[in-house]
Amino acid sequence: MHLMLFTALISICLFFSYTDIRTRRIPNKIIHPLILFFFLIRLFDVGYYMGLIPALIFTILYFINSRAIGAGDIKLIALIGLILGLENTFIVVVVMNFTALAYLIFRYVKDRMNVKTIPLAPFLTIGVICTVFLIY
Repeated sequence: MHLMLFTALISICLFFSYTDIRTRRIPNKIIHPLILFFFLIRLFDVGYYMGLIPALIFTILYFINSRAIGAGDIKLIALIGLILGLENTFIVVVVMNFTALAYLIFRYVKDRMNVKTIPLAPFLTIGVICTVFLIY
């Protein structure tokens, strides 16, 4: 069961990475049903609802500064939290932060310019892949 969930999550994240890079959007018409679907899958496994805490933290950050993170990224973090749980979602977020920081440093050194915004879904995907490999 876990292998199927992890495979689905990686596939979903890869798709959202593509759309986030191309359009800087994570489509609501896809992410909302997925969140509902995985919420229902975890209906009797309420421990996974704690995985929504990182999304809640980023939601607060979003209300403080809406340019800090996109709403689609928050929904993707919520989806990841429902599938992986709290501890693993924190690992995903830490890996996301380090890889995004490395990318920003690389871009600054390469182009000598400050990047204002980046799509976070690809970095979340790297975090998911690393975390899934750590779990197995």
